[in-house]
This record gives sequence, structure tokens and C-alpha cells, in this order.
Amino acid sequence: GAGGTSENCQFAGAALYPSVLSTTQMARHIAKAATGGYVAEVIADGALFEWLFNEHGGTTALDSTGNGRTGTYQPDVIYNAGPGPIRI
Repeated sequence: GAGGTSENCQFAGAALYPSVLSTTQMARHIAKAATGGYVAEVIADGALFEWLFNEHGGTTALDSTGNGRTGTYQPDVIYNAGPGPIRI
């Protein structure tokens, strides 16, 4: 944040694709996030990785695509007790 202050941000997931997704693909992702099948949709659209940020401890963000591209949490991450986003 401005002036060196820290701000809380919440993340429910992150994915990286080799190309830009179309608006149709994005709409399908949003619909699947609400109804189920989101990860399968992400994989079908060729994500290089997908981090759901649903871990409850540790230092590793798991890759739900099966591609093995894990991420590393920084020391000041705050985990939620139940399913849902992490805060940084």
C-alpha cells in the first residue's frame, strides 16, 4: 500500500495460460466456479498451472492441473481455517 503500509488481500486462486482466454472461456470459468467443475474447465483450457490457495498450512501452493508447477508461500501468509482464499 501507499506510504509503506500493508494491506490485506484475499486470493481464491490463480492460473496461468499460454495465451489469452476468450470472453466465452472466461464466462465458462465463472459459471463452473459457481456450479462445480471449475478445475476441469481450467485444465481443458490448457492452464500451465492452477493454484487454488486452499492449503491450511505449509509453504507449498499445490498445482491442481497435475502439471507439478507448485508455488511457494511467503512467511506472512494467513491461512483460513476452512475452505476458501488465503490472505496476504
